Amino acid sequence: PPPPPPLPSGATVAPSPPPPPKDPAMLATALERLAGFQDLEKRQECLSTLAKILSNVHVAPSETKFRRLPLTSKKLASSVFELPGGREVLFGTGFVEDCQAMVLPDDVDSVESALALVQVAAEEAWMACKRRERDDRIRVEVEKAGKKTLGKGRRPDKDMLETLERAKQDREERQNRDLWRKGGRG
Repeated sequence: PPPPPPLPSGATVAPSPPPPPKDPAMLATALERLAGFQDLEKRQECLSTLAKILSNVHVAPSETKFRRLPLTSKKLASSVFELPGGREVLFGTGFVEDCQAMVLPDDVDSVESALALVQVAAEEAWMACKRRERDDRIRVEVEKAGKKTLGKGRRPDKDMLETLERAKQDREERQNRDLWRKGGRG
């Protein structure tokens, strides 16, 4: 067959997609387990550490120091290995465990796909932390607002009196409904 025609000037060839992770199903399951971990800060720390590990391997794939994670590392143990799914993310990426370390074999030449998935999960964990911080601030402000008084000599206006009356009626309706559900007619 004849060679393909040359590309027009300024055109580029689209890069081929990165190879999939070594075990995509294990990686997906591990990320789901991590997503279910309730301690948001620990989850975020784990995913950030995993993203850093995979990023280092991606940037310098021939550096053996990035492809070998000592099992005796207290930081890795507390932030990755001990969390549900943390170690499995590494296995799904292609790391294997020997007696002293988690090692990424030389035949795993790309971690780009796994890195992208871990970065998405890390971003979601970060957003969850930020949402919780926002919700905590809102709750504190609502509690403060609930404790505010009108102040000395100040009288409630018509709208406030109507709102208070509606709230009182709602409470009474709820109590009556609860009594009725429990079998008592109030």
